[in-house]
Amino acid sequence: MRLRRRNERNSLFAAIRATNLTGQLLAFARKQIVSPKIIDVNSQIKNVQTLIQPLLGEDIQITLALMEIVLPVLIDPGQFEQLLVNLAVNARDAMPMGGRLTIESHQITVDKSNTNIHPEVNPDDYAQLVITDTGSGMDSDMQRHVFEPFFTTKEFSGGTGLGLATCHGIVKQNGGHITISSEQNIGTSFKIYFPISSGEKVDEEQSSVESTTHSGSGTILVVEDEKKVLDLCVTALQYSGYRVLTAQTGTDGLQVAESFNDKIDVLFSDVVLPDMRGTEIGKKLTERYPDLCILYTSGYTENTIVRDGVLEENVNFLQKPYTPVQLTKVIRALLDRN
Repeated sequence: MRLRRRNERNSLFAAIRATNLTGQLLAFARKQIVSPKIIDVNSQIKNVQTLIQPLLGEDIQITLALMEIVLPVLIDPGQFEQLLVNLAVNARDAMPMGGRLTIESHQITVDKSNTNIHPEVNPDDYAQLVITDTGSGMDSDMQRHVFEPFFTTKEFSGGTGLGLATCHGIVKQNGGHITISSEQNIGTSFKIYFPISSGEKVDEEQSSVESTTHSGSGTILVVEDEKKVLDLCVTALQYSGYRVLTAQTGTDGLQVAESFNDKIDVLFSDVVLPDMRGTEIGKKLTERYPDLCILYTSGYTENTIVRDGVLEENVNFLQKPYTPVQLTKVIRALLDRN
């Protein structure tokens, strides 16, 4: 039973890596739109914990050691979530037999008196995050290369080599610093420093991000050519109470709809598929289901694909990478409006 659960978790992690990959590549290409806001680091850590706890499973214990004060920093909330999830996934891969993941927060001041302790950090007031695992650790050579794009210690099919490079990019883009210390067979610790933001209030909406999926009912046809992303969609939607039909090409999607003898409530389709565009599927299915709700998705931003003529303006669109919470929230909102 434990082995089966571990295999299920590994499959889910693979799906998460797949959904993150497009976003990571676009981040390197600077095509992602980010919206920095003043957030409270501690509140955001608690929110992300509720997302990653079920994925890490019973073999890994998560411990939070957070300051009891507000630590305001300026960063896009989605980037902050991606940062922590990537580090958690990295820790999980380093602990295949289980272990402990500890996330700490501190407020520190770097000045002339302690620059020797933080040699890579510029003098300033910082919110410091420390993410520590009890995994296999890395030798000194691995540590020198760990933030390089496409560097990975995993098997060929086990990782993209972009997770930690993306973390490094996110931290640097937001004026921060990230360091690593590790010992083989003992564990790894990442320290992240974000400058404290002063003079502005924390965005309360972003500090209380929902972390549970939105339940509903109805039938959803998901057309997604990437199998791992498709599996993640199915898991999230079925967990939330929906009946899910699937296809990996537009042709298969139309055939699935044709052979289905009940009503389809939502089409959730990638914009670009191997054989046709998602919009073609949407037009054909709307002829059969006039009240059909349609939601498109892509790794490129809505502005980009509208500008290139792939999508019309004012369509329902969810940009990759998305979380199960974001997906089920948008689906529920579409059905409520219909």
